Amino acid sequence: MGLTLTQNSFKSFEYFTHFENLINKDYSKKSCLEELTFTTPDKKFPMSLLGNPEEHFKLKKNIKKNSVLSFPLNLEPASLSGFNVCPKSSESCRKLCLHFSGVPFQFEGKQTARRKRTRAYFENRFWFLRLLKIEIDSAIRKARRMGLDCGFRLNTTSDIIWESVRFDSGESVIEYIIRNGAFAYDYTKHTKRLKNPNFPSEYNLTFSWSGDNESEAIEAYESGLNIAIPMNSGKVSGLKKPEYLKLGKYRVPVFDGDSTDFRPDDPKGVIVGLDYKFNKNLSVSFKTQLADAIESGFCVDVKESV
Repeated sequence: MGLTLTQNSFKSFEYFTHFENLINKDYSKKSCLEELTFTTPDKKFPMSLLGNPEEHFKLKKNIKKNSVLSFPLNLEPASLSGFNVCPKSSESCRKLCLHFSGVPFQFEGKQTARRKRTRAYFENRFWFLRLLKIEIDSAIRKARRMGLDCGFRLNTTSDIIWESVRFDSGESVIEYIIRNGAFAYDYTKHTKRLKNPNFPSEYNLTFSWSGDNESEAIEAYESGLNIAIPMNSGKVSGLKKPEYLKLGKYRVPVFDGDSTDFRPDDPKGVIVGLDYKFNKNLSVSFKTQLADAIESGFCVDVKESV
């Protein structure tokens, strides 16, 4: 009796073949990138997940000031990709996000790469995390060759709870980084993370101000987190950061957060003052942007705070 192959039989055979190929597939960076191309309409995926710390205008400061090579992971913020990576974001921080900073003519390519990474995280997380582990290992080796410590800021333009994201071994991404002798640090708007009994104490978090979350900022400060607040200070305005700011009932010292990006070296119990960053991709002037940011509460007017 002859064997008749139906359409469903062919489909089952294709699934089986693909599964068999995955079992026998090596987990090299090349293989990961090949798998991740399936999440992109044009079948092209960025050559890496982590950015180059030597090309980032602020992360470069970490090398000289802190002897740390810090690797960023840039995703597409908020829900621009169709997936929300910033569930606690406000209208102001979405509008003024650092995602929109940088040279305007490079923005489209940068946004496309970040969107592909973000969609891969949600749609093909197995291979995303495989690639991330490979790149973490490579980054640590590179830092050691340079005689530097290694750091990772995985939420450069997102607010994912990385201590809950796990490799197939069961170990979280943050636990893996720390176990391999590197630093992990991020900004966050989540106030409850440190209350988790399994939170890795070596993971350095700084609470991120958005103008409409003062009660959460006070809660975060009382739990031991520093608070990062944008200010209308800097070269353009000619204004200096204040020595102290009032946060609820507290008078909190201000630390200059622009001297370095490496937050684990910051003193405890401070407000991390950050100069307001001009969004070059908006059609309005710096003066208008700054006025809007102050009016929304996202940016603190140091003239009024002294």
